Order: sequence, then structure tokens, then C-alpha cells
Amino acid sequence: MLRHSGRVLVAAVVLLIAVAPWGLLLFGRDYAQHGTVVLWLLALSALPNLLNTTVVALSRARRRMGVVVGVLAGLSIVVLGLTALLLPVLGITGAGAAWLIGQTLVAAVLLWRRSWWLPGPAR
Repeated sequence: MLRHSGRVLVAAVVLLIAVAPWGLLLFGRDYAQHGTVVLWLLALSALPNLLNTTVVALSRARRRMGVVVGVLAGLSIVVLGLTALLLPVLGITGAGAAWLIGQTLVAAVLLWRRSWWLPGPAR
């Protein structure tokens, strides 16, 4: 599921990154100038988010609420903490960077600790 969804998502992310500057011009030149980098960061964050949301959905189906709470709490803590640190320095781009870093960090932990969420071998 991750492989098939990932292929479609990568194509969508590449397309969104390519058209972001012109698409945001629909909302005005200032909006495009200040929002393009943020949109790029948010588009890139969709890639690790695919793993994170898949793990949450799988864990909910398997009634492993500890994993669900751990993933969502970890993501919330990292993103809110980084946003508080980066927003004063980078402005709205800092919030986008915090979201990308948070998604990537949680996805990296989930890849590292697959035993937390992947089903074990059949018995």
C-alpha cells in the first residue's frame, strides 16, 4: 500500500512544487512571494506523512492505541516545539519547516522501530 500510494504522492508533490509559484499568484504577488517556500515544505512533508498516517490507521485497526497515541503525541510535541523556536526566526517558513522536520523525524523513528507497528510473523 505504501509503495503504490507513494508513487502517486511523489508525482503529486513534484507537480505541486513545480506549479506552486504560479498557482499562488492567484492570491496576489505578496502571497506568492511569502508562501511559495512554505508550500514547498508542506508538499515535501506529505511524503513522511504517508507513513505516519498509515501507521496510525494500521494501529487503530489492530487496536494498538499505545502506538496511535505515541505517534500523534510525538508529532504534536515535535511540531509545536519546533514551531515555537522557528517561527520568531523564520516567520511562517519556520512553521512549515517545523512541520516537515516533525513529520520526517516521526517517520524515521517508525522506520527504525518497525516492530512497534508491523504485524509479527504468522504463527
